[in-house]
Amino acid sequence: MERTIAAGFATPYFITQPERAVACMEGPAALFCRRVLTLKDLAAWLGAFVYKTDGAPAGEQAGAERALKALREIIECGKPAEALPLPHPLLVLSEGLDRQSLAALLLVKLRGYRQTLALDASGGRFDVTETRDWLIHGATWAPEPVLSSRDGDVAGFGQVRGLRVVSGVKETVLSTEDDCERILARHPSLAQRGLLKHPACFLDATADGRSG
Repeated sequence: MERTIAAGFATPYFITQPERAVACMEGPAALFCRRVLTLKDLAAWLGAFVYKTDGAPAGEQAGAERALKALREIIECGKPAEALPLPHPLLVLSEGLDRQSLAALLLVKLRGYRQTLALDASGGRFDVTETRDWLIHGATWAPEPVLSSRDGDVAGFGQVRGLRVVSGVKETVLSTEDDCERILARHPSLAQRGLLKHPACFLDATADGRSG
């Protein structure tokens, strides 16, 4: 199965192939957020599958607090005091990202902890819920649900095995059938040759995180 959504990477810093200006990802854990993503949302998701808990509320809270502390330390000084062992790449699809959550995702990638990719659905670019449902029902192996907020706006999963993602400037293709090279061969418009100007929002985001 394959799905094309009308949104590319949230910032060029997510690019993995600079010569083609695309971000490619295989087998990520996935987070879906129907509102602006916050750092606490991100920490709750990571805490649920990075720090193993027994499923009890106290254990979930402890995992989220450990992840939040690690993310804040990555933003502030580039390295957490306690290791943040990320077993899979991180894919986030949300109705926007606040500055700290964007800074955390970028720095996790740029510091070499794990590949990350964020897709911004704000402005009606794509429907987060429809994309989540497509992925749940279309994945070769059903992804493990690890987080569901009380209001239903945030849903997090562990690794989505068999999922490949290729994100360009304006579009992203998600596929459970082909590898990234075949996706690019079928969708050559995803690749944008030439240099891309990196947006200033990254610098603003990291500065915002350090000041808080």
